[in-house]
Amino acid sequence: MTIVTTPSRKKITTECGHSWSRHLNRENWRTPSQRLVSLYTPDETAAAEIDKKANEMATARDQKWQEFIDEAFEKELLNHPEEVREKLREALKVPDAERSEEQKALFTKYPSAHITRGNLYQYNQKAADEITKLTNEITAFQSTKPYHDYLSILSEVPGEIPPLAFSTA
Repeated sequence: MTIVTTPSRKKITTECGHSWSRHLNRENWRTPSQRLVSLYTPDETAAAEIDKKANEMATARDQKWQEFIDEAFEKELLNHPEEVREKLREALKVPDAERSEEQKALFTKYPSAHITRGNLYQYNQKAADEITKLTNEITAFQSTKPYHDYLSILSEVPGEIPPLAFSTA
C-alpha cells in the first residue's frame, strides 16, 4: 500500500496501484455518526452516577424554588383585596399556557401577584441567592463527570462480507 500526500488530501493506493476507494463497498457506506466508537469501557458507571446525583440535586433545588415562590406569593397576597386572593391562588397553580382569559386578566390587573422563577429575586433576594448557590453547586458537581470521547473509525458492517476486487496486474 502506498500513501501519497498532497497539501489538500491523502490518496491511498493498493499494491496494484489502484485507488483504495475502488475496493470499498460504497453501496453500504456508513455515515460518520454510524462509524463512531465510544472510548468508554463497559465498567465505567461514574458518569451515570454523577448524572443521577445531579438530577436528584436539581429536583431538590426545584422543590426549594417552588417553596420560595409560594412563600413570596402568600406574602404578596396580603397587599391585594381579599375577594381576589383565592382566585389569584388558583391562577398561580395553573401553568401559563393553560390559564383562562379571566386568570390572565387577573395577572394583568395585579401583576405583582404573578411571581415566577424569573422574578423571585424582586420579592426575596435571599431566596434567589440561595437558588443561585444551589445551581452553581449542581454545575460544579456535573463538571466532575468524565469526558465521553469517541473515535471515528472505518469498519465493515458485521456479518456483511464486501466483494473483493483486487487486480493481479
